[in-house]
Amino acid sequence: MTEVVIHIGTPKTGTTAIQQALSENEELLDRESIWFLKVGRHRAAHNDLANAILRHGKAHRFYDKFFEEFDKIMASQKYRMVLLSSEIFSLIRPNRVLQCLPILSDKPMKIIVYFRRQDQYVEAFYKQRLKNGRTVIPFSEFLESRVCERITDYNGLLKGWSESFPAAVIVPRVYQRINFTDGDIVSDFFELLSVNLSSLSRSDVERNLSPSRDVIDILLALSAHFKGSDLRKIFRKAKGQNLPGFSAKEDLFTLAERQLYCAKFDQTNKTFHQTYFPQKPELFSPPAQASRDQRAMLFEADRNRPVLLTALLKAAFDLKAEKN
Repeated sequence: MTEVVIHIGTPKTGTTAIQQALSENEELLDRESIWFLKVGRHRAAHNDLANAILRHGKAHRFYDKFFEEFDKIMASQKYRMVLLSSEIFSLIRPNRVLQCLPILSDKPMKIIVYFRRQDQYVEAFYKQRLKNGRTVIPFSEFLESRVCERITDYNGLLKGWSESFPAAVIVPRVYQRINFTDGDIVSDFFELLSVNLSSLSRSDVERNLSPSRDVIDILLALSAHFKGSDLRKIFRKAKGQNLPGFSAKEDLFTLAERQLYCAKFDQTNKTFHQTYFPQKPELFSPPAQASRDQRAMLFEADRNRPVLLTALLKAAFDLKAEKN
């Protein structure tokens, strides 16, 4: 019987690389009796379908086309697996997914989801939302928001999917290179699909640049004069210039702040660990001091700040001129 596999993310866990590989290897997937559903895909991910469910519920515009393709593939009995992939699924209440796609309720199902340590996740998630114009609040405020509380409730997320799809097999994975097959997220995911890795085609994935703390501060200052969609355009105008200090990871917490934030999840992570990863001696690696000297990083940031400010202001003025 054909199994339905839904890759639900979470965001910022190599989803772009996985989805690009799925798109590039559709012929291989077909040979391996896996159908990568076409309806509701934007480029390589089912983000259009997931967003439609998130915003419009059962009235989503892919409703009829989805069932038409799904029924056709299931009736063919040609495929061992039907696959959907969108990190947005992890941001939708699972019972809403069930209400919108009730055809999934009686099908054999596997739900694949990757998790990273909460401090790393909220930092990357916030940067993604800010650069896309989805939020214009400081990081400190985001940490206190309901959105942040919800996305870091890993037990709640998996409980919701288990309750909505009780027959589904939940396959959680820790997003750390040491845990991946061949140390590679794409290999890890395709192995979960039981695909022959030696036949896998690869190409370079465009880097999903995360803004540095200085870029974030400038964008937040500009948010008093530009709406979110404009901030997204300003970021994109500047990012192609390969400016020093434009992109950075894990620079919004100090080590002490990071350790304190992680401590908030000690008890819930203990439950998560015991429930889903009892064989692992450790769930997540603990926060560690950045490999580079902090003083050198601060000196470099001071030197780069005027260049970043000039580039982002120019992008803002250029955008203003285009509109006038």
